[in-house]
Amino acid sequence: MIQAVLLMGAPGVGKTTQARLLSAYSGWPHVSTGDLLRALPADSQEASRFRERAVVGGLADDDLVVGVWERWARGLASRGVADLTAILDGFPRTHAQLQPLYRLTRPAAIVYLTGLGDDELVTRMSRRSRIESRVDDGERAALEERIEQFREFTAPLSFQLTGAALIAVNAVGSEREVCGRVANGLRNVGLLPDRGGSLVGGCLGDFEDVAMPRLLTTG
Repeated sequence: MIQAVLLMGAPGVGKTTQARLLSAYSGWPHVSTGDLLRALPADSQEASRFRERAVVGGLADDDLVVGVWERWARGLASRGVADLTAILDGFPRTHAQLQPLYRLTRPAAIVYLTGLGDDELVTRMSRRSRIESRVDDGERAALEERIEQFREFTAPLSFQLTGAALIAVNAVGSEREVCGRVANGLRNVGLLPDRGGSLVGGCLGDFEDVAMPRLLTTG
């Protein structure tokens, strides 16, 4: 069974950055809903459905999200991967995705990144849009809608997930500082080995200098 470390937080809070840093630190692969959806064939009906929702700030349909995660799980099974800890970024996002999450994985911890105001979240997403040209980072109205969708549908899930340790992390600070807090929280619940000392000052070197293991996203 796949053991899952769930990374949650508002759009723009730094989930993907922290997931990649944590992956490099722990050796756990990082898999995100966004990456799985953006990897869909551009001319497919699924990709078209994703784009239609993303450009207005809406969440992708539940059946579409569950479908790409089921495909990911089948890919692991086809390669004989049975026991693995993975960092899941952006799954689940709605209550309807909870049952599929438990069917596909065993959630061990929720790392909940918090502390940034709406203006900072929008600024970060706008900056990311200019760099990455992501379809889901569009006009300000769409970005604000994404934040509202998170508050309405995703944030409550952190209290509905059972059997997983909830670790709230202040996301204000440098990438290294936040990563240190994440690693300390996971260490405190026994998911990372105790290497001695505090990691609050940072768990890695510069972001650009670390290798980032990734799990194949297609089966």
